[in-house]
Amino acid sequence: MANVQAGQGVPQTTGVAQSSQIQQSAIDVDPIAKFQLLLPTLKHSLVNLMKISSQVLQQNGFTDGGRGKLSESPSPQQKFEKSLEEFYSICDQIEVNLRLALETHCEIADSVKNTPVPLHGQKLDSTVSHDGQTSQSGLYSQYLTIVQAQINCAKELHEMLTESARKLGES
Repeated sequence: MANVQAGQGVPQTTGVAQSSQIQQSAIDVDPIAKFQLLLPTLKHSLVNLMKISSQVLQQNGFTDGGRGKLSESPSPQQKFEKSLEEFYSICDQIEVNLRLALETHCEIADSVKNTPVPLHGQKLDSTVSHDGQTSQSGLYSQYLTIVQAQINCAKELHEMLTESARKLGES
């Protein structure tokens, strides 16, 4: 995919290229999508690690049993260490993405808790008063619900902070 700018004599991107750019940007943002992309890589890395470790164990077994001589090239051991580092690296990437997904989930849950009624995306009831002015009663009632929930949340926070300050003052 090439970045295309209008007026430079380069053909415009196709719908397929644009959709793949959108999918790539979604993967860049979504930690679960990144996790799902890392799973096949992790599987391949684990298979490779097991193959190399079996070769190292077999070579060490022959050497310890006296049937083989000590290899002067540390190549199998270096391959094992490199493969192990690759496996750990992929595991670390997966851990980071899963932690990010969990943190995102917790923040969304807190957001939903503190703003239970979303204001956008709903049709508002418009009424015309006797003087010809229109009012949107749906928006105001939703607004009151949200404000009341936020006031309750602020009260809870104030009580927690007061209690914490009192406990700190006692100790």
